[in-house]
Amino acid sequence: MKAEDYLFAGPRHRWAAGARVHMSWTLLAAALAAAGGTVATLKGAAAAAAFVALAGGGLLLFALMRPDASVALGFIAMVVGQSAALDLLRRVSVLPSVTLSGALTAVMALVGALVLIPLKVPRSAWRIVTPLLGLLALGSIGFLRAGVSIEGMQSVLTLLLFAECLVISLTAVWANPNAGPRVQSLVVGISAAASCLFLLATVLHVSEAWMPGARGIAAYLTLPLAWTSVSRGRGHRLATMMLLATIVVTLSRTAIAAALLVYFAGAIGLRRISDWPRLIAVLCAVVGVYLTLVLAIPALKDRFVAGDVKPVVGSVSLNVMGRSEVWRLVWRSALTAPVFGHGPGSAQVLVEGTVGSVGHPHNDFLRLFHDYGLTGLVLWIAFCLRAFRWLGALPREVFSDTPSGRNAAFLAVLGILVLMLTDNVLAYPFIMSPLGLMLGVGIGERMTGSLTGAHRSTHLPFAYRTRWQSP
Repeated sequence: MKAEDYLFAGPRHRWAAGARVHMSWTLLAAALAAAGGTVATLKGAAAAAAFVALAGGGLLLFALMRPDASVALGFIAMVVGQSAALDLLRRVSVLPSVTLSGALTAVMALVGALVLIPLKVPRSAWRIVTPLLGLLALGSIGFLRAGVSIEGMQSVLTLLLFAECLVISLTAVWANPNAGPRVQSLVVGISAAASCLFLLATVLHVSEAWMPGARGIAAYLTLPLAWTSVSRGRGHRLATMMLLATIVVTLSRTAIAAALLVYFAGAIGLRRISDWPRLIAVLCAVVGVYLTLVLAIPALKDRFVAGDVKPVVGSVSLNVMGRSEVWRLVWRSALTAPVFGHGPGSAQVLVEGTVGSVGHPHNDFLRLFHDYGLTGLVLWIAFCLRAFRWLGALPREVFSDTPSGRNAAFLAVLGILVLMLTDNVLAYPFIMSPLGLMLGVGIGERMTGSLTGAHRSTHLPFAYRTRWQSP
């Protein structure tokens, strides 16, 4: 069975030969990430740079030779495999000031662009990502004004890869809805494995040098949690409990809040941000369970009442972990260029040069304001609102019995918006890339659910027309 046939085949074909295709791409992605980290650790930066160049060249050559659905499937699998490495790849330098994560992000962005070339993408997909394209254009102008930096290139490439993942996965689901469950199983399966490994490493007290950062894996697991929370199978319920347990073990305060929001919104059935009764029920459940966890887990409680304690609201004081000074610094700098900002990556450069121990602004809304100005912040908000509209999550949007992909994408965006308040998810390709895949699947499922097969087939990209597609 060809890879493109497997991507759109029914369940009865899954165990024939398609599973081998699926696993081969997954193993290839994991092998590339693991081999890159191993080479960089054992042989040094020069060998790692050569490895990245050879791997990237091979992927680009393959994309040029096979511009069809198998490349899209391979691209999605490699994105998920790279994301499963989390922030471990950021600890390996391949060149001065260039990490292995940054190099692979650049390679994947190039591969994604080549995968898109032969596809006839639905016009709706380009309308959805128009604000993102505007943000990328604004970043390019920022490079012309303020110069190019490594941090800025990483920021722009992460946004570019995010947009590519969204468009490619949307196009795949637009061609045939069977692609959605395949992407879901890939994301959930690999993230569940990462969760198990993290829990096992925590129990065995493995050195932190071999473990991903707590905030990184907590934010990453919020995405598959959105998928498992809206599914009703026994396996998904077990995966939900395991993902929640892993996020709580990380003691990441904002990630725990985001995870509880995603879980209860999926369990209670929140489908629109204007569904006030369910929204109030979700918020009450989140606050109640969160307070219970804080009181029941001393280590989590200490993260609020010990350390850099500063007044937050009135007489309430909390541990802000030094972020208040960083936020004040970035805010004052942002006010000097409020319209178009100081250019991509400028907030990170400012924080690293002033407060070297922090490295990031730890508030992505403030990052957008500093790097892209009010213009960039408005473009990001416009993209989120447009995504909510296409997911049927805004008031007066009509939807019937939509698949789980749409609901999961809605919850994933809600979780990411919460994480943006105190984290740096926009700078993490291992979070933004799976988010793009989820959004593409969710929007594609809703688009295909609102049209008949006959209407949809007239807009299919030629690379996805297979014998499994209904006329």
